[in-house]
Amino acid sequence: MARGLLTYLECLLYWAPVNPITAAAYFVPTQANNAFTLPYAMRALESHSIDVTSFYVLQIVQTLSYDSLGYVERFILETAKFSQLFAHWIIWNMKANSYKDEDSQIVGFQSLGCIIVLTNCELSLTPSSQLWTSDKVMDHLMEAPLEKNQKIAEELAKINVDVGVYLPSNPDGIVIDVERKSCKSLQSHVKAPFMATFRISKKGITSIAETEDTSRNERLQGSVSTVTKDLWQAIIFKVEDDCRQDMLALQLISVFRNIFNSAGLDVWVFPYRVTATAPGCGVIDVLPSLISTAMLGRDHEMGLYDYFINKYGDKDSTEFQEARNNFVNYMAVYSVILYLLKFKDRHNGNIMINGTGHIIHIDFGFCFDIAPGGIPFKLTTEMVSVLGGNTES
Repeated sequence: MARGLLTYLECLLYWAPVNPITAAAYFVPTQANNAFTLPYAMRALESHSIDVTSFYVLQIVQTLSYDSLGYVERFILETAKFSQLFAHWIIWNMKANSYKDEDSQIVGFQSLGCIIVLTNCELSLTPSSQLWTSDKVMDHLMEAPLEKNQKIAEELAKINVDVGVYLPSNPDGIVIDVERKSCKSLQSHVKAPFMATFRISKKGITSIAETEDTSRNERLQGSVSTVTKDLWQAIIFKVEDDCRQDMLALQLISVFRNIFNSAGLDVWVFPYRVTATAPGCGVIDVLPSLISTAMLGRDHEMGLYDYFINKYGDKDSTEFQEARNNFVNYMAVYSVILYLLKFKDRHNGNIMINGTGHIIHIDFGFCFDIAPGGIPFKLTTEMVSVLGGNTES
């Protein structure tokens, strides 16, 4: 190694840590595997909180392919000791990447080093945490005939919810029950998706000063109390369907959201939660109070503009104008994202709208130019009608 380059590399000992995604890139062989770059990348990852590094689990797992010196392996195993949630995410992602293709024919992460990481992550879990995997639910669903929702309910009735169980897409809540009668298979030509609803208990913190039956001294002390809230959460279990690209697409949408927020832009996107848990298996949050634009025509026999009129009233009403503003806001930000990331296959079944007029895109199986259709983003005549009817509006 040239003396001049060595001098520059020695400066890495004193550099401030970079963000996790940049640190992960330093593990790629083209960046240089040497005695300075790799320890610096390791130190940069360790400097961030587990919450931050967990966001980049997809990229961290990929770097195991180049981890000849064991730096990534050490980081994963040491972090997994402190966070069982991080360990779970690593386990799910490594299992999802055990094959490269959807048909589980091309071997992925099955090297000795990867097997060691996966085994040690599983061993780092407490006994109660080891009892939980999404496969426990998935196995019952996969056994059930697709045509018989009753059979699905019978299989789910066999599940005893263990203490401390949480859904992959909702780690901040504990599952306390399963609504077995609401379970059903979903329509799909070649896949095998199922939907089930779970009762989740979530804990939140509220200021004790906000409650009524507290003393003045308690309020002045600024004490806090923990409030538990129970809610029902519907989940789609994907079977024989690769969810890894959806995870990457939604991660990028989250990055866009952070960029918009840091720039102070009054726009908002909704990256719902998807977790690939095994080859061809995944868990997806069901977004409440949404209807696809395809359902408007099929079930309600009305177009998008007619739906707005029917739901929000006359176009000059305050409620209609608020819903239109929400629609414009989302259309603008999603159009930029669709254009830059080349999300395609934007048929009406993949475009949802909620009760306040916000538009939300789902299902990102085709993106990054690997897609049918050549339009940069979708802007139909119906959408233009809601926006105002013409370019001048």
